[in-house]
Amino acid sequence: MKQRKLGRTDLLVSEYCLDAATLGWHPAAADADTVLDAFREVGGTFIQLQADSGDDAGESGVGALSETLVGRWLHSRRIARPEVVLAYCIHLPAISSYFRLAAEIRSSCERALRRLGTTYLDLLLIRWTDGLPVDDTLVAVEYLQRSGMFRHLGGGGFPAWRAMEWIGYADRRRLSRLDTLQTELSPPGDTGSWQELRDLARHQRLGLVVRPPYTGPTDDEHPRGVLRPYPVRDSAGCAIAQIARERGLPPRHVALAWTLADPTVSAVLVPASTPPEVEDLRRAARIELAFHELLQVGRAAPPVVTPGFHEPNGHELLSSLQSTPNHSAS
Repeated sequence: MKQRKLGRTDLLVSEYCLDAATLGWHPAAADADTVLDAFREVGGTFIQLQADSGDDAGESGVGALSETLVGRWLHSRRIARPEVVLAYCIHLPAISSYFRLAAEIRSSCERALRRLGTTYLDLLLIRWTDGLPVDDTLVAVEYLQRSGMFRHLGGGGFPAWRAMEWIGYADRRRLSRLDTLQTELSPPGDTGSWQELRDLARHQRLGLVVRPPYTGPTDDEHPRGVLRPYPVRDSAGCAIAQIARERGLPPRHVALAWTLADPTVSAVLVPASTPPEVEDLRRAARIELAFHELLQVGRAAPPVVTPGFHEPNGHELLSSLQSTPNHSAS
């Protein structure tokens, strides 16, 4: 598993991020050490946890148990803290009071640090919700960052225009800037919010962590959490399916390899709370597409038009390569 730079930060993360927030599920908790060991063995260094909210908050919540399991694993394996990158995602209620908002963030982070047995988080992710105040939230996290509770700030589920609003406000006030964005990935060729966030991340040098859209309900063919393929509903999806047939691979693995070929993407967030899921991830991590296969999907994807910005699509890229003179031949 390769290591990638997370945006403009100094963090190097594995190209797959383990969504460990469900390790506290029973019976998944019994396999926690096995899952974490396997993830580390394949080269994984990026782990994300999530705070409990509402009725699940407390020491018995799934998130709290997951944090405890990861903390015990780190201690039992004597893993040096710099060898792993810990991300922590919190969902804040719409609180109008700055002091209540700051107390909520601080108490949530302190509980996570205690359970994990560490003194700092590498990445604090704030989940977007309507009514979340930009100014109060950024001032609150600025204090916590300066105290050393976390190193970098990120946002999850942000619309592109809201993320830009946060970046602009932080720059004007010289507060903690968003260093990474987390969003759900769209299939190749789709436009809309995914393309807007991708362009924003590239221009603002943000780390982009994507969650594949192919995890669904449990069934006999696909156990819970095992990676599923993109829906083959367009020419790009058909190109992925064709490559998968030619190479004898599951389409979901080819789709992941295509996703990671995008230089804007820092990591893919994947669920893995049982040994079969980790084994599926292990096989996916070995896949790397050849240049002609990337072009095959790129040519099938429809051109994307973003106002004020033009990026070559697969057709234009192929044409430019074919029209470029071969200087080495002379």
